Amino acid sequence: MDEKPTHLWNYANTDKYRDYVTISTNDSTINVDERIVYIDDLEKRKQAYGICAECKEPGTGVFWCQPCNAKRFKDNFKNWT
Repeated sequence: MDEKPTHLWNYANTDKYRDYVTISTNDSTINVDERIVYIDDLEKRKQAYGICAECKEPGTGVFWCQPCNAKRFKDNFKNWT
């Protein structure tokens, strides 16, 4: 009997990838670090962090999906105030 994992996250190799995504910049004078994962590089995000089980999009950090977290915060905001 094959069990499916309860999540689709990857255990990010912090020697290879950063713990979170970065917004790209147009400044070409900045030194490029191969560990940087840019937010608009969907394939590298998928490879580095895996897939969010809620929205089925590549993660934005280690066990983290910023869009889903923002949605949960927005939906539960009434409970905070």
